[in-house]
Amino acid sequence: MNETESTILDNSKFYLFGIELALVEFKNYQNTIERFLEAEKKTLEESYQDRISKLSKDEYDSWNRIAENYSDRYSDIARIFPHNFRASFLIQIISFIEHELKEICEQYEFSKETRYSINDLKGNNDIEKSRQYLTKSCNVNFDNLNPEWQFILMVKRIRNKLVHHQGFVKKVEKDWGLFNDFNRKKEFFDFSTKGELVESPKLIIRNRSLNDELLNKTERFFKKLLEKELKYSPQ
Repeated sequence: MNETESTILDNSKFYLFGIELALVEFKNYQNTIERFLEAEKKTLEESYQDRISKLSKDEYDSWNRIAENYSDRYSDIARIFPHNFRASFLIQIISFIEHELKEICEQYEFSKETRYSINDLKGNNDIEKSRQYLTKSCNVNFDNLNPEWQFILMVKRIRNKLVHHQGFVKKVEKDWGLFNDFNRKKEFFDFSTKGELVESPKLIIRNRSLNDELLNKTERFFKKLLEKELKYSPQ
């Protein structure tokens, strides 16, 4: 093994450690916010039950005001606020993946002194350009990185819809069918319903499972990439 190859392998080990550490921080952050949101929902439910239990049967107007106020607040705490957090968290994870892939490509370019860089390649985004660079320059076979890679690409499509269209998906576009097929087994998200005539329902992330799986698949993807495709061995 020559000195340049040794440097690449050492950097693979370094990057894998850094990625795993960052993912631990992501998971701790997610757990903290999800626990907070769940606690807030439980507190609201208990407060509602307590206030209702103190009303007599003939206090209909008071019950109606309490129920209406509770309904609005419950929608915020149980559905809207969690979706907003999960959507922004998903966007953050995809940005992390893009950044780390580009860093790996740039480190390889520096170590091997390649004639072209990732920035010289054509592509709509850094993930696509990273795939091209790793395939052409590092002989990475992305078929060996499935199913993690395909999952990441699908979530990136969801990320684009959240960023550029606030989660609204037209029923006549390709993403409508792709998202429904992707969602069929796990039920990661719902689509807001306002009647069957709505042309662009809004994607609502219903629980934490989509981001949980994205974090897990991200970790497995980078382990495959750095341990196998880029030939870093932990032994």
